[in-house]
Amino acid sequence: MVNLRNFRIVPIEDAISPFDNFLSRVQVTLKNLSDHFVNYRYLENGIWKGSTLQPHQIDPQPTTFQRDKTYSFEFRASGMLEKTMRTFTKDQDWDLSVYF
Repeated sequence: MVNLRNFRIVPIEDAISPFDNFLSRVQVTLKNLSDHFVNYRYLENGIWKGSTLQPHQIDPQPTTFQRDKTYSFEFRASGMLEKTMRTFTKDQDWDLSVYF
């Protein structure tokens, strides 16, 4: 049985500049807080994008998402699959937890 842990998407402090507001983009950091490798991908404009995070890894580069657009996410770890939808808005805590 797999221990339940978190995979989180959290905001980057002070990452939204006036230029970003104009373009309606949001930068977030992906954090794998689990003891497992996590493969993640998200659908943007009909194209799947993603990567793999090692256990307890914080993604070294922020990922940019369009504000107020809904994204489909898939997370895979230890043979398990978790799917979810997420919309990033300016004034919210962008915490997304997936349990494995």
